[in-house]
Amino acid sequence: MASLTIRNLDESAKQMLRERAARNGRSMEEEMRSILAGLEAGPDTLASGTRAAPVPLAPSAAERQTLAGKRILLIISGGIAAYKSLDLIRRLRERGAQVRPLMTAAAQEFVTPLAVGALAADHVYADLFSREDEQDVGHIRLARDC
Repeated sequence: MASLTIRNLDESAKQMLRERAARNGRSMEEEMRSILAGLEAGPDTLASGTRAAPVPLAPSAAERQTLAGKRILLIISGGIAAYKSLDLIRRLRERGAQVRPLMTAAAQEFVTPLAVGALAADHVYADLFSREDEQDVGHIRLARDC
């Protein structure tokens, strides 16, 4: 079986693979195995020999823009489900939503603010009344913006 190292792909190919895997409910590795298995059977055929309908690697514009322009305040609390928030943020961003994360101290025991901030591409609010954010009444702005 052919193999391919995902980390060697360029960023646009990785993003398309990530989105396709999310659409099919698989990990990127599982999706890549599926693609490679399909190529081994022949680029236009399934294992049974029938022609396969082409599967677009990237989602359509309608799929990608379903949440375009929406602003979501995601409050992550402590619990094992905090791990799921990382996938949720990724899926919301893929659909065009802007995610503003707020984490409790207990949530930071399960996932790091660095990981959440990287996926959300936004500042992670970890202290509701922080000195840096309170100069513009940040806790009220959080609720009003989203």
